[in-house]
Order: sequence, then structure tokens, then C-alpha cells
Amino acid sequence: MDCVTEDGTVVLAYASDLTLGSVHVKHSSLLIVDIDGMVVSRQSFIRGMLPEFVRGKWQWRCWPLSIQGSWTPVVPTAAPISLYGSGPWRNVSWQCLAPRAKVWMSTKGWRLEGTGYMECLTMNLEPWSLPLDSLHWGRFHADNGRALTWIVWEGDHPLSIMLENGKPISLPGGIKTRPSGEGLDFAGCSLDLSCERVLRSGDISETVLTRSPMVLRRLLPDSILHLKETKWGGPASLVAPGLGAPENGYAIHEVVRFKP
Repeated sequence: MDCVTEDGTVVLAYASDLTLGSVHVKHSSLLIVDIDGMVVSRQSFIRGMLPEFVRGKWQWRCWPLSIQGSWTPVVPTAAPISLYGSGPWRNVSWQCLAPRAKVWMSTKGWRLEGTGYMECLTMNLEPWSLPLDSLHWGRFHADNGRALTWIVWEGDHPLSIMLENGKPISLPGGIKTRPSGEGLDFAGCSLDLSCERVLRSGDISETVLTRSPMVLRRLLPDSILHLKETKWGGPASLVAPGLGAPENGYAIHEVVRFKP
């Protein structure tokens, strides 16, 4: 889940329900980065809750993090997409629940309103068994209301998917990513992304899994504990045939390196 407010504050939130062997963890995390660079980061590994769809909006309440919020879709929910499958019990499914949404959030003295996004990833295989070397992900909200979301896998199972307003678009030749994370080229279009504002960067053992239970860290291999991730947020510009002037907006995007 995410949100960008009118003054440029960015919120990233995660809620997960993980079963690994005999270990069951309900993890939630919250990251707030304001326009001046002040960072609020909190996470919990107990009593987390997944969002629920109630009366036309996605609602999320996480008492351990003292946060509540709602995502009201302005772009319809996308159909689930299978990203990977190697049998009935080894699958990865991805769904854009709110490609673009109006967001309201409240947490410990913060009241935030803006435009946001929500997705759900469901998998029943170990992340370290995925056949990929790197992942590029992002979402672009144009000022005129257009919403783009993309996923690119690089490695033994290359994958390129892009949604426009929640619907898959044709990608002859796939998506060409720029290694620096500064943009994408696809179907005769170019999406330029800003990498000036880093929201989070480093090994996930030092970010996502900070203060995680020792039993969980012992179950995870080094290949997962030392994943390298970088997330950015900033202005973005879409250049496409027939548009005339570039289409401006805001993007949140990331690059995750599974292997050096």
C-alpha cells in the first residue's frame, strides 16, 4: 500500500501473513518520508491484520502500529495475474487491488490524505526458489488520471507486465529497463523516472527484517537476508506517440537484486 500527499509526503505500508514450517508471522510495517527528508519507520511481527474490502473501499487497521487508513479505488481492481507456476502447489499470483485510489490515513499525530495504490502478492513457494536475478517494479500516476503499473523479472524466468488503468497492455518486445532505475522503454513509449529521492535502500535484513524474531532469521537463507533493494519516489514523465507534450505525474518504483 502507498500514498503520496499534496505536499510530497510518501507513505509505504506492508501487511503480510507468513507461514514457514511451524512458524507463523503476521508482519506489518510503515514508512513515512516527508518532503524535508524526515523518516518515520515502524514495524511489528505480531497481531498484524490484512486489509479488508468494506463498502467500496479497502480498509486497513493495524493496532500494533497505531495506524488506520482507507483506499477508495478510482480505477477498478485488476484481475489476478499468475507470475510464476511450477505445479499446483508452487505458484505466485499478483493482483492490483487499487491501481489508483483516494487515500486517507491516520497514525500517531499524522493525518494524511492523497493519491495511492494497493496490491496483493500471494505465493506458496519459498521466495529464494524463484528463478530471477532482479526485480523492477513501479507505479506511475499521471496528473490527468492515467495509472500505469509494471513488473519486470530478469533472470532464468524473464517477465514483463504492464497495466494501464488496471488492464494489461500489449508489449511487443517487452519492457526495457534502465539498470540505474531511471526509466523504462516499452511499445514505442518512454517513461522517465526520478532517482533523486531515495525512500529506502539496503539489505532487507537491515530494513524489512530489522528486529525480526530470531527464529525467523534462522529459517531464512543468506540469499534472502541480503537482498539489495532500493525504492524511489519522485516526478515522472511519460513520452508516447500521439501524446504531443510529455505526460507528467508521480512514480514510486524499486529495484531488488536477488543476486549480485
